[in-house]
Amino acid sequence: MENENIELQQEEKILSDKLLAENLDEEVGLDDLPV
Repeated sequence: MENENIELQQEEKILSDKLLAENLDEEVGLDDLPV
């Protein structure tokens, strides 16, 4: 059970990191950020 929770948190972190990168991408205009 606890294992699933950790995986879920990691997925959420990856998602929020992606959103963050997209927002930065729009502001700075960099196209070479890792997707």
